[in-house]
Amino acid sequence: MTHQAPVTLTSSAGIPPQNRSFLELPTEVLGLIIDALAQHDRTSLVRTCRYMQKLVEPFLYRHLCSAKGPRRPSFDYEKLFITLTERPELIQHARSYQGLLAPRYLGKGRQQRLQCLGTPGLERLLMVAERIEISATIFSQAINIRDIHIARDVTWHPEDSLEPIWQSLLDKKLERLSIDYFDHPTPIPALLRAQIRLKKLAIFSNVTGWEDLNGAHLPLLEHLTCTVFQAASIVPGRPVGRLRLQMADEDESVLGEEFFQQLARSTGPVVEFIMRFPFKATPGIFQQTLRFISCYLPRIKSLTIIVNGFISGEVLLGEIPSFKSLKQLHLRETGLWEIKMKGVTQEVTGLEYEEVSNRAKALCPALVELKFSDMTLSHFPYRLY
Repeated sequence: MTHQAPVTLTSSAGIPPQNRSFLELPTEVLGLIIDALAQHDRTSLVRTCRYMQKLVEPFLYRHLCSAKGPRRPSFDYEKLFITLTERPELIQHARSYQGLLAPRYLGKGRQQRLQCLGTPGLERLLMVAERIEISATIFSQAINIRDIHIARDVTWHPEDSLEPIWQSLLDKKLERLSIDYFDHPTPIPALLRAQIRLKKLAIFSNVTGWEDLNGAHLPLLEHLTCTVFQAASIVPGRPVGRLRLQMADEDESVLGEEFFQQLARSTGPVVEFIMRFPFKATPGIFQQTLRFISCYLPRIKSLTIIVNGFISGEVLLGEIPSFKSLKQLHLRETGLWEIKMKGVTQEVTGLEYEEVSNRAKALCPALVELKFSDMTLSHFPYRLY
């Protein structure tokens, strides 16, 4: 019998597998691993060696965030803008940005490294011209950015000319755009006219000028968050399927039949709808709204109404059969008027809610979920809607 010597597996380079380095993995495999890491893990990995720095940095600067907050870690506010200004080759890797439109200040002893400022010294607020120059320079080079979320910034004044920044955004092929309560006059309609790929838009500001948009603008828009007036101008003729209304200074009169007729002109159609009633609305608005939605948005599948008052279970049961496709109905900041009339205020057994839910599902076979959310502002004089 012939005995063979044990076989030792080796790589093509003649190195036993157990002695091979992590860095010998194919670049494509390393990219998949890096892509799956959390941001803080990438931050640690980028410091290990120059080779890993070269591989990790494109992932590290893919999603930029300068907004501070407990749920918004990621980058040091000052260091982010300094790094992007000193190393503009990193900007091309950015896919998304969340934060202020421009930096407000730079830290002590750091801003002198920014050649565009040329003003070394102590920590200070940036001049308006400096803020605009930094922001316009960065955004103009962000050729691959697809998602921008501009956070609220009340430091701008009406006389500040932000035209260079907005111009740097016009040629971007955005898919998502969100603008928080921006107090400065904002040419959002002009910006949107250039966005043929935009799918998700959220505007938390009373911006005007929507009449300048025509049917050829925003042809792919699917998700929309805006005010009632803005929705009435944007939704018609566009494939908006998910709509969330932000009640600004509008009163309940804007929620009339004409408004829902405009929503019916969506080519989506609208299948998910979130709205809220203004405080101190007129009694009867709940029933009227349900009738308009069931009539003009017949393919609605998910409906959330922030009521800010009591509703009648009987009214709900009377209107629910009109919905043929509704699967989820969430009624927030509300309570059943019938329960209030029984004198139950703080603790509710849930029996009445369960009964209404079961009857609603029987009357609307497509309905899978009916949820009530109790009112949180107990001191407010809620009324029956």
